[in-house]
Amino acid sequence: MLNIMNFKLNKAVFVSEGKSRFICNILYEEEIFECYVPITCKLSSLLSLEGKEILIRETTKAAKRTKFTLFAVQNKNDYLIVDTGFANRIVNAILAKTKNNNLFYPEQIVENYKCDFYSATSKTLVEVKSVITTEQEVLLPNMKTQRAIIQLHNICSLLSKGYRAEYFIVAFAPQLEKVKVASKEKMGFLLKEFLNLGGKISCIRITLDESYNINCDKLDYIFV
Repeated sequence: MLNIMNFKLNKAVFVSEGKSRFICNILYEEEIFECYVPITCKLSSLLSLEGKEILIRETTKAAKRTKFTLFAVQNKNDYLIVDTGFANRIVNAILAKTKNNNLFYPEQIVENYKCDFYSATSKTLVEVKSVITTEQEVLLPNMKTQRAIIQLHNICSLLSKGYRAEYFIVAFAPQLEKVKVASKEKMGFLLKEFLNLGGKISCIRITLDESYNINCDKLDYIFV
């Protein structure tokens, strides 16, 4: 269990998506509000949302025009986190807990490549990819991958120069049991090359229970 929640969560009800994919309408304390959706794809393509109980938090960035940010959606007896940026906070906590001898700093530039985390002590860079699904299996890539492909090209180049690297697949997916990677897709090909060059892939499943505890479980992955 990870203790990294430093903000208050409030319950609301999802009403509808907004004109922009980054905005939705919610019912909170008997009022309708616009709410920021922190995900790059249209949320309805991943989840059934209308009338669902959701968890929101106050938006902290002054530049945001909405008062609230969508954090999670009710999913049976727990919640499915939809704030994909939260994946980096989770990985940061994991790195601090499991790699005590190496200090990892976020958003570092290594030879003109900006990685999510980097430890100069061990010359190790870390990249984080988040996945949202309600299924028991997921086949990667499951959405547009151009950015991930460019990242993997750069990371493989750095591995060949003697750097180390770890690629975290963070799955916000309470029911997920299997992670599959499509070998014939460009991303799958590059992940295989990444492994051959000495990189490490870690898959973790994240769940949020009714008490708002964040649970983290390791998952296996296979190439298909």
